[in-house]
Formats: sequence, structure tokens, C-alpha cells
Amino acid sequence: MLEQKTDDNFWVQFNHHSGPFLEKNFIQTQSAQRNRALKFVKNFNVCLDIGSHVGFWTRTLATRFNTVHCFEPNPTFINCFNMNIKNDNVILHEIGLSNKDHTASQEFNSTVMTHTPGNVQCQPLDSFNLNNIDFIKIDVDGFEVEVLEGAVETIKRNNAVVVIEMKSYKRPNTCNKIKEILSRLSYSSRIRIRSDEIWLKK
Repeated sequence: MLEQKTDDNFWVQFNHHSGPFLEKNFIQTQSAQRNRALKFVKNFNVCLDIGSHVGFWTRTLATRFNTVHCFEPNPTFINCFNMNIKNDNVILHEIGLSNKDHTASQEFNSTVMTHTPGNVQCQPLDSFNLNNIDFIKIDVDGFEVEVLEGAVETIKRNNAVVVIEMKSYKRPNTCNKIKEILSRLSYSSRIRIRSDEIWLKK
């Protein structure tokens, strides 16, 4: 029988060869980014957790927003996510987001997807026609540009705070493209915390 989680306990799994185990008193390494970004939010209707992993951000977001849409394609992470997150206001979409409908390849012992054809279903965020979005978190390990390109119309018609991973030391070209897209959508960067940036609509 699986042990009951607490707010600081998370089921985690490093790869699809090993089984899940309960990480007790888990230290949230991204809590500073999350908490700072949430201070910019004025309304708490709909939230998007893009790259949900095992639900590290989701658990807190579900206590703040009326509805949380989560996007995670990795079956190893999905397994743990479903054990960690039981909230009725959380909707998990077991797909990757991109700029078109396609499949991608993913190394399931990591979070990295590649642009080669594979078995991970991907589609644009715009195809979901989501509204009343107040917060968008994006952490997709190099797929940020494709996610944004497929979310242009959604971003245009909402006034969401965007917190996005920007590892400029690792992916400078990707970060430059992210800046171009968000600037074109009338967003400006407000603050950087570690490898994440918070963007607000002007």
C-alpha cells in the first residue's frame, strides 16, 4: 500500500526502469520563482502549468487558482503526478505542447524531447481554446519557442503573467527567440530569478 503524502512529500521517479519512491520533506528548489511570480497575479481564474513534471508547482497552484490545466507528456512523470495531485480543479493533459500537431521523440529517463518523430503526441495550446487565463508557467527544456509559437492567439486574448525557464548560458539562441516572441506580444521582462524570468503584458 502506498504511503500517504503530505504537503512536503512527493512521489518521484528518475527513469522508467525504476519504480516510484516517496521523497519526504522535499525541498522545493523553484519555490522562490513560483512565489515571486504569483505576487504579480491579480485574478486567480485559470492557470496553465506547462511541463508539470510530477506536480511540484501544481500542488501550490491548485490551492490558488480555480482551475489548473497541466501539460506533461512523460509517462514516468505522469505516473507520479497522478499519485501526488488529487485536486478536483486540476486537469492533466498527457501531451506535449508545440507549434503544430505532430509526434516527438523523448528520452524518458530525462525531460528532454527532440524534434525527431516519435511516440509523444504534441499539439498547439491554441487548439484548446482556453480563456480567463491569469498565469502561465512554462518549463519544457528547450521546447519553449515551439510552445510559444503554438500559443500566440491564447496569449493575445488573455492577460496572463508568464513565468518561463530561460537558461541563457545553455540555450542562448532559444532565449533570444523567446524574448522576440514575447516582446512582439506586448510583454516585457520584469524580473529574473535564477533561470526563470517573469514577463508581464505592457
